[in-house]
Amino acid sequence: MAVKSVIVIGAGIAWLTAAYYLSKFGAEVTVLEASDRAGGRMSTDRRDGYVLDKGVQFLSGGYSVINELINELGLTKNLTRTSNWTGTIRSGSVRRTNTKYPWTVAGGGLLGWRDAFKLAFESHSLFRQTKQFPMSNYSKWQSLDDEDAAEWVARAFGQNILEYVFEPMLEGLYFQVPKDVE
Repeated sequence: MAVKSVIVIGAGIAWLTAAYYLSKFGAEVTVLEASDRAGGRMSTDRRDGYVLDKGVQFLSGGYSVINELINELGLTKNLTRTSNWTGTIRSGSVRRTNTKYPWTVAGGGLLGWRDAFKLAFESHSLFRQTKQFPMSNYSKWQSLDDEDAAEWVARAFGQNILEYVFEPMLEGLYFQVPKDVE
């Protein structure tokens, strides 16, 4: 018996993707969203001439499933490569870092050199341990998912790296401050 109609509650990226695939397989899909726009935690703000994209996910070449969907929908032309430069506030100043130049983590004042070397060493070690895990199947990563992320990062990398590298990165990409709190 084929599904004829489906109601999807929520218009975040995951539910919109589910609605798309359900419709591809012949279901008549209705998407219900409580807010005034689609996208869930993904949004774009324009402030002082700058475009600020916020969201629960960044698009990386390593994520084959989302990139295949983008290609299928003909949205590749809408993608814009972002700068490798980021800014994180520490001690009241913006500390600029660049993923192409890892030494900027210490040279820009975000971390001391000792913490920067620890970040590099532990990251390389983690990469070696996990390079066989597929980016598109998170169930294969379950052996690493047995502890609170903040506790694990503090233990593996140290408190400074948690506070000035991981927390800003994760807050910016995944856990925005709710709009009613801003």
